[in-house]
Order: sequence, then C-alpha cells, then structure tokens
Amino acid sequence: MHLYIHIPFCRYRCDYCDFFTRTCVSGTRQKEVLRAIAAQAGELLQRFSPGTPETVYVGGGTPSALAPEARDVLLALLGTLTGSGGAVREVTVELNPEDVTESLLDSLEASGVNRLSLGVQSLRDETLARIGRPATAGVTRRGLELVARRWGGAPSGRYRWSADLLAGIPGGTPESTVRDLEEILTYAPEHISLYELGIERDTALGLALRRGRIASPPVDTVAEELEWVRNTLIGRGYIHYEVSNYALPGGRSVHNLGYWRMAPHLGIGPGAVGTLTGEEPIRYTNTRDFSLYCTAGDRGLREEGIAPRDFVKELLMMGLRTEEGVSLSRAAAYLGVDPAELIPETLARWNVLPGSAPDRRIVLSSDIRNILDSFLLHAFAEIDRLTPPQS
Repeated sequence: MHLYIHIPFCRYRCDYCDFFTRTCVSGTRQKEVLRAIAAQAGELLQRFSPGTPETVYVGGGTPSALAPEARDVLLALLGTLTGSGGAVREVTVELNPEDVTESLLDSLEASGVNRLSLGVQSLRDETLARIGRPATAGVTRRGLELVARRWGGAPSGRYRWSADLLAGIPGGTPESTVRDLEEILTYAPEHISLYELGIERDTALGLALRRGRIASPPVDTVAEELEWVRNTLIGRGYIHYEVSNYALPGGRSVHNLGYWRMAPHLGIGPGAVGTLTGEEPIRYTNTRDFSLYCTAGDRGLREEGIAPRDFVKELLMMGLRTEEGVSLSRAAAYLGVDPAELIPETLARWNVLPGSAPDRRIVLSSDIRNILDSFLLHAFAEIDRLTPPQS
C-alpha cells in the first residue's frame, strides 16, 4: 500500500496550476485541516491496510509553505508513520526551492523523510515570470545549493532528491530548456522530472491563451525540446524509465512506480483520490469542502467501483508510460481475457510484439512512449469495439 497526502495550501497560485489548492488560508485553519488529515490517515490505514505503508508522498499544493503550527502537525504525522514499527521504504515531501532552510531540512530528517522533490521549473527569471512563479532564479539556486550540500552528500540510499523542470513554456526554446538542465545537473540530483506544460483552460495561462496574449509553442519545437533533454540526460547516465522521468541507477521514485503499476494507494486530504486494486477495484475521492472534511465522520468520501474494462484501460494507460510496460497476466485476471487478444490491430499497426511467458508483457519503445496518446487512442477504440460497456 502506498500513501499520498495532499496538502491543499499555497502562498500563491502559479499561472499554469489547475491543482486543488487554496491561498491566503490562516494558520489556524491550516492546522485544523492538517489534524483532520492525520486522523484520516489513521482511519484509512486501519480500514484498508493495517500496518506500515511502503511509501509516503506529501504533495500539494505546497507542503513547504505551511504555516508553522500546521507544519508541526504534518511532521508529527510523518514521525508516527515512519516510527510505527515497520520500515517505510520511501518518504517524499515536495518543496519549493525558495522555502528550503537548514531548519526545515533538520525537521524533515527528524520526521523520517528520506526524499525531496523540488519544483524548480526554470532557472531563468524571465521564464519564471512568464509562468507566474514569484520566486527568482537566485533564490531558487540557493535552495538547490543547500539541498545538494545537505542531502546529496549523504550515504547512498539514505537521502535522495529530485528536481522538476517544465518544457513547452510559451516563449521558451529548446536551447533555453537545455541550459536550465545543464545547470541543474551541476547540483547532481539523482532524479529529474521533465513535464511538458499543458495549458489548462481555467488557469491564468489558459485565459491569456484565449485572449491571444500568449501562443502555444509549435508541436515540432516541443518535440525537439524533449528530444534534446532526453539525449542530454541519457548521455549523463540517466535512465529514461517513464515518459516524463529520468533517474540514475537506483534512483527511481518508488512511490510513482506504484502509481504506474496501479498498485493500491490511499489518498489522504481534501480532494485526494485513492485506488484500491483488489478483486473488485474501487476508487474513492475526498471532498474539497474543508468544513465537511474536518467534521464529517466519513470525511465526505465518495466510493465507486471501477468496471474491469475501464481498469484494464487504466493499466495500459499508466503502465505503458514506463520502460517495464504492462503485465498481460495481471490485466487478464481482471478482464478474463489476454489484453493482447483485444488489441491485435493496434499492436500490429505499431509493430509491438508482446513478450513471451512466464511474464508476458507489452513494452513500448521510447519513440512510441513519446506519442503514447496516439497509441492509446487506437487501443481503447479497439477494446471498446470488442467488450461491452459493463465489462
């Protein structure tokens, strides 16, 4: 079981953000919500997975932007989870580089955190301004330097950290992204995530796009940008193990691998989603209403079953993002038929051959993974023709 804790608070909202988060929330209210988060963690672990989770991931929102009184509740919860008897393999907390201090790193270390994920996005002031991030490149560099010194020099396997970058930023170029990447590499993160910026309609960037104040970069330019980054990282020894993620040997994100493998995970916090992948998969979603979340006995949680056909689609959608692909035997256990038999036209069209027994898998080449949406469009249409909606 993997555990995700959603912190729905930020100091500010970036122009591209469409996550569930709130700004300008008082420390008192944050503390109240964090206490409810700690209570729900205990409730759901007892109900679905007694014992210690394999991984814990704290995201948001901005966990590092919590008011001190709310942060104390989070740190106490992490300390309880990591000190509950079993060994949590990986405990990750997302940080903004501008929030990094010696005292914050001390507190995280004392609470059992052994991995950080830093939202860098860019190291150019003009680029940060274009996506509405108030942090400056100078402040970001200071945070990176502190993390690299405090965590990068620790014994291998004990402290780990990752840096997030954005590609496809309006007004950016492949050259500027690779310059950012080259500088990030001087801090020696063992993991790098490069996400292609998607401009969602109900964001500040979405509004600017509709009003013609910005333009989306050409598709060919973004493809060139991603290819340059891939070649640079592979040349430095990083493994392209998932569409948007690269890691040095041993540096893969255990928590995210759990997502891509569709392992069961619990979502804790307002707006968080959990998926339980037993014989009859279910998904639940927590309410986004803070008052309801803090006072209702069920935290405003809604459960729904996942039809076998839909679950197999999710297995394909998530697993094919990775270098390890999808286990056909696992998918067949839910649908009652080998998925390769459901999408023979798609596999032939894309020249994909399932592996052999005992662990037959569909694994896509990196070139196909880069255009995964096109592959899935064909695969899902073929599945829909051959299986009834309730399957």
